[in-house]
Amino acid sequence: MKKIAAMLVAATLIVAAAGCVNKAPQPEQTTESTAAESETSTGEGYGAYTKITQYTTRKPSPSRLTTRPTTQRTRPVTTAPATVKSTTTKPTTTKPSSTTQSFKEPIVQYGGVLGTGKDSVQIKSHTVALSQNNSFIINLKIDILASSGTTEYIYIGFDCYDDAGKKINDQPTRVVVSVRQGETQTISIAIAPLNTAKIVFTNI
Repeated sequence: MKKIAAMLVAATLIVAAAGCVNKAPQPEQTTESTAAESETSTGEGYGAYTKITQYTTRKPSPSRLTTRPTTQRTRPVTTAPATVKSTTTKPTTTKPSSTTQSFKEPIVQYGGVLGTGKDSVQIKSHTVALSQNNSFIINLKIDILASSGTTEYIYIGFDCYDDAGKKINDQPTRVVVSVRQGETQTISIAIAPLNTAKIVFTNI
């Protein structure tokens, strides 16, 4: 009886140990299991057999979702069209060149007293200009020598000559000169043809 009791106690211990093994935390996945039988000798031909299961674990297979290479999505880059500045150039306008007709200034001769005994004048200076109708304008600055008060103006004359010395006008050309009382100076204008080379003022 003692032997039987000892065998029962040993069997109980083996079963308890197997239960502890089964209560160990199991891995996530298990693969093949191998079973080994151990024999506990109790003597006299009696034996108790206990089935012990051993587990082997393997590493969890990588998840396809987590191991799939992730590629960054690239957004299409849009570049704004280059702005082209429009430049407008103003047409250049050239001022018409003013051409002044060149001319040879005629010789102007004067001297002495012109007029009458009561109303007399004398040419002091002159300037020559070219008019738009192609004629000479002779501006005269005149001194009043005598003024009777009976008239306000007198006439003086001039003759025009060309380059050959030929007189252009048949009769002397008249010029009006103011002789007002109280005045000592006056101005007058004489007009001569463009082909005039010399002007001579005379009394008429």
